Amino acid sequence: MKGYAQFYDDYLVQKKTPGEIIKAKPGLASLWYDEPDHQYGRPASFYFQLEDLDLLSAWSKVDVPVLTIHGEYDWIMSDEDHKIIANIANKHRPGMGTFVELKKTNHLLYTYDTPEEAFKGAPSGYYNPAATSAVLDFLRNQQ
Repeated sequence: MKGYAQFYDDYLVQKKTPGEIIKAKPGLASLWYDEPDHQYGRPASFYFQLEDLDLLSAWSKVDVPVLTIHGEYDWIMSDEDHKIIANIANKHRPGMGTFVELKKTNHLLYTYDTPEEAFKGAPSGYYNPAATSAVLDFLRNQQ
């Protein structure tokens, strides 16, 4: 985990591309799974810009119902991140923010038996239909 923390600090806080990090710290190369200057098809600069946004302020301006769905095995966003969004919505308009936690589910809303399988994105995972149910229930409650 220390290696991941170091890699992502260099990437998102220090704003170095993955390629630059690996060149300077070859021991971290095994932690990177994508292109040297891209992640999930987006340039590293997209993530640098995202880190610079004041997302808490942006969420405070939303004036429609908000649903946040967090997977228990999500390694990208914490449950606290999702709860903060729902709480901000509720602070400005009580009852407008809803938080849902899905057990054994990762960031992509796939279900796995263990957190390790979820982290690896093992082929054993499958879409968790509880995510669709949560969205449909949320929408029905808005009528």
